[in-house]
Amino acid sequence: MVGAAAGARPPAEEAEELLKRRFAIIQVWRAINQPIQSNPLAIADARSLAPKDLIRAERRYPNRVGETYRVGYNPDTAGSISR
Repeated sequence: MVGAAAGARPPAEEAEELLKRRFAIIQVWRAINQPIQSNPLAIADARSLAPKDLIRAERRYPNRVGETYRVGYNPDTAGSISR
């Protein structure tokens, strides 16, 4: 899956504890006030994206640094995206 949480990973010591039981990471995203003008949410099958379209985005937390990916515009796949 490519999206906001695709590259997010907990620290090793936290991951070991999480793997001892079932869990899910759920992110909720919605427009709060006005229609989205930029950076819209998109759901994509990772197999349909070119590696060059993935843009690393560093996420800084108080106790660690994580990483997610953004997807850049690609006119070759833009036709398959619905708005």
